[in-house]
Amino acid sequence: MERTTRSLVEGTPVFTSDGQEIGHVAEVTDAAFRVDVSWRPDFWLDLEGVDAADGDRVSLRFDRGHLDANRVADPRRAVGDAPDGPDEATTLIDTEDGLPLNERRELNLDMERHRIR
Repeated sequence: MERTTRSLVEGTPVFTSDGQEIGHVAEVTDAAFRVDVSWRPDFWLDLEGVDAADGDRVSLRFDRGHLDANRVADPRRAVGDAPDGPDEATTLIDTEDGLPLNERRELNLDMERHRIR
C-alpha cells in the first residue's frame, strides 16, 4: 500500500495479519493512525504497517504477537513536548513484574479476596 491516508476511514475495524480485530481507526495523520481500543488506551501505528485498506477493513502486515513492537509515538506531539499524562508504556506494563497493569490489579484483587475469607 502507498503511504496514503485516503484509504483509512475513521471507524473502520483494524485487523492483524492473523485475523484478530484489535480496534477501529480513530484518527489519521500523514504518517500514522490512532487505533481506538475498547476499555484500553488508544495507540498509534505507522502507516507502513498497513497491508491493505478499504472501507470495510484495515489489514496490518504483522500478527497480534508483534503489535506492541509496531506501536509508534503520538505524531501530533512535537519532539521534546512533555506528554499530557503518564507514558503509555508505564500505564500498560508494571515494571516490577512485567505484567500488564490490568492483570496486576486482578491478581491483587484476588489475593485481597483470599486474605479476607
